[in-house]
Amino acid sequence: MLMGKRKEWDWPYFQGLYDILGSWRKVTIATGIRPATFSKAIAEGKLTKKVQPRREVTKEEAQQIYNTGLSLKEVATYFGVKVGIIRRLKLQVRSLSEALKLSKHKYPPHVHTLEVRERISSIMQSKMANRRVASKRFNYNGVVLESTFELKVAQELDANNIKWLRPKPILYDDNGQVRRYYPDFYLPDLDIYLDPKNPFVFRLDEEKIKKVTNQTNIQLIILNGDQLSWNNIRELIKVLFPLAVSKTVVFK
Repeated sequence: MLMGKRKEWDWPYFQGLYDILGSWRKVTIATGIRPATFSKAIAEGKLTKKVQPRREVTKEEAQQIYNTGLSLKEVATYFGVKVGIIRRLKLQVRSLSEALKLSKHKYPPHVHTLEVRERISSIMQSKMANRRVASKRFNYNGVVLESTFELKVAQELDANNIKWLRPKPILYDDNGQVRRYYPDFYLPDLDIYLDPKNPFVFRLDEEKIKKVTNQTNIQLIILNGDQLSWNNIRELIKVLFPLAVSKTVVFK
């Protein structure tokens, strides 16, 4: 039996992509390559992984996040630390009855009748649809922006003469129901959407974003708090959508 030639990977390219995106998990999502490939390369010294300094989490800020309804494990994920660190803070935790009220979605489906489940679904859809209205707003040159992340991106784009628009909602199918996804920015000269999100909101919207990108052909970049400058955005565009680079003089 003939063995195929072993594939040679462009490790410097992947290392550069990691330096831009900030994690190997994001690199696997962007490239579609198995995480084991990168793990093996890191072990062999072909790639490097930044060692993030442990973040010092205070009891006060952890309690504040916990009180929003998250579990201890979810609080740990929010701060990027192990759950044991959060437990050692000895937060004032909710009672069992309170915890059950917050975890109704964990009950078996037969607990509620179909009518009740449909009503709950309708209420949650309404809350999610109005979530943008409830956020903090900024009036920037006559355009309503709904977070400090959006404000920073808008200022960066304007400072570098990059044309942008507030896009129309993008329709997608969610198990037979038509939903709307609202990216924050559209760059018409590049045909690219930008959507800055903090880690908590990204975790809430991750499944929705996957459905949108799988069902449509839009070019979408999700930005974290370290990627809001135009220099970082430009590098992300070069790596993720190189064909768009030739469409505008800003890359020349």
